[in-house]
Amino acid sequence: MIEQKWIRFEPRCTKRNLAAGLVGAAIVYFMLELLLPPVIRLMGSLWGTFTANVIVMLFIVAIWPAVLKGTERQEEHR
Repeated sequence: MIEQKWIRFEPRCTKRNLAAGLVGAAIVYFMLELLLPPVIRLMGSLWGTFTANVIVMLFIVAIWPAVLKGTERQEEHR
């Protein structure tokens, strides 16, 4: 809902977007590997896992598409 209502990112199949997708996947991987254990230790198993997963999902659904859309806008203005 966040992405559909406010961001409205429409991916295009270009080499640049493919590279950005790989970078995004790497960021998500490292978030899962590096973010999950400290948050679980800090907040406990249930709430720590929930919080870390919410952060990762927000990144996937809202933050990274917004970053990609912002960079596309900058390219269009050049």
